[in-house]
Amino acid sequence: MTHCHAKGVFNDEAYITRDPEHHTLRFRRVQGMGDIVNFRKARKLIERELDEQRAAANRVRHGRSKAERTSQMMRRTKACRELEQHRIKSGDDR
Repeated sequence: MTHCHAKGVFNDEAYITRDPEHHTLRFRRVQGMGDIVNFRKARKLIERELDEQRAAANRVRHGRSKAERTSQMMRRTKACRELEQHRIKSGDDR
């Protein structure tokens, strides 16, 4: 397996690895010298995939299920309703 810098060799079989020091592209097979690589497109593709990986990790870390959101909303609604029921009204507001 060959290691390559993120803006180095790029082909259809390339995949990204998450390394604490830097992002690298790894690939199973190096294609011939005749392959033309657009580094801007390769860089943007890598950045999109890394962003998607980060987003997936954040969804797992910070996300809540629909049941959790609904439950919390119902608890807040009930607490507000009970607080309003215990409010003492003054003489003019009756």
